[in-house]
Amino acid sequence: MTLLLTFSASAADDCSVNVAPREGPPETEFVFTGAGAELATLTFTQAGEDPREAALEDGETELRLLATEDDAGRWNVAATFRDSDCTAETTIMVTLPPTSAVEELAAANTSLAIAAMALIFVFMSALAVLDPRRRVARS
Repeated sequence: MTLLLTFSASAADDCSVNVAPREGPPETEFVFTGAGAELATLTFTQAGEDPREAALEDGETELRLLATEDDAGRWNVAATFRDSDCTAETTIMVTLPPTSAVEELAAANTSLAIAAMALIFVFMSALAVLDPRRRVARS
C-alpha cells in the first residue's frame, strides 16, 4: 500500500499538519498532529463524497484515524487551528493491498473461462447437428 502525502500551509502564522506513519494498509492507525498552533478541526474530502469533519477537544494534541478498505482513494485534508487564522492542508492516498487486485483479476478470469467453455459447447453442438458425416446411419 502507498500513502501519498503532500503538505502546504497558509495564512499569517507558521503552522503545519503532520501524519505518521506516512503509509500503511487498511487497519493502520494514522496519527495527525499540528505544529505551530493547536489543531482544532480536520476536514477530510474525497471526490464525489460528503466531507467528513473531526473536531479535537480543547487540549487534545492529536487525532488518530484507523484506515479501512472503504477509505481507499485520494483524500484532501484541511486543518484549522485554535486561536489562529492559520490553516494547513495535506493530501493522503489510501490504496488497497495488492492482494485485492489479484482477487478481482482471478474473478474476471473465472468468468472468462466459463464463457469460453459455453462458446465451445455451442460450437460443438452446432457442428454435430450440421455435419452430415457425423450423423449415425439408420438401417
